[in-house]
Amino acid sequence: MAGVVRFVWRERREAFLGASPLKALKYVMGSVGSATHCALQEQRVAVITVDPFGGKHHDEKFKEIVSAFNSLTGEEKTEFINYLQYMLDVGPSQAGVGETSSDSE
Repeated sequence: MAGVVRFVWRERREAFLGASPLKALKYVMGSVGSATHCALQEQRVAVITVDPFGGKHHDEKFKEIVSAFNSLTGEEKTEFINYLQYMLDVGPSQAGVGETSSDSE
């Protein structure tokens, strides 16, 4: 959730959510999951090599994550949609959107 909140609200990319915000959040979660997988994988390598995110391997991880979301059972899908809606509802407050400097101190 932290990665999604950072990408969408902290970095001011609310327009990315468009007309289908729950679907957009699902894809952001896939991207964040792929990036996390990439970072964890690089930490196990003795010599870190620069492999730009978006390479074939990471694209496959993104597709794997989104496929898992699409393969949820009815009850799981309902729970997942509720979680996405929760992120949509609390995301701005988690990112401090709308806070003044005195609010965050």
